[in-house]
Amino acid sequence: MTDHAGRYVFVRGRILDETYTFANIYAPNTRLDKFLWDALRALHDFTAGCLVLGGDLNIALHPTVDASRGHSSTPLPTLLKVAQDVQQTLTNYFAENPPQDTSPLLTWEAHKCVIRGILISR
Repeated sequence: MTDHAGRYVFVRGRILDETYTFANIYAPNTRLDKFLWDALRALHDFTAGCLVLGGDLNIALHPTVDASRGHSSTPLPTLLKVAQDVQQTLTNYFAENPPQDTSPLLTWEAHKCVIRGILISR
């Protein structure tokens, strides 16, 4: 399944008697909130089995640092909600899974998993 602009592709199949859905999303730089809402709703309706999600969501959580223009076209309430969700989920993850090693690599891997988990759950 794909959208008319080719910004997402979803494929569903079976590997060793397990059902998987593979999804790739490339979000636009503008009107991000509407695009993500539509794409994630379509993904929710399409998904069966284990979801493997990849892509580029074009969300700069700290626009002054992460965006080349120093600002984001994503509405501020959307950015704040995403940042709050990421922070809360990371806090919960580390509360439930105290790390033996707190290296930057471990933190980054947990951060990537958290972001994927947030998107999968919505």
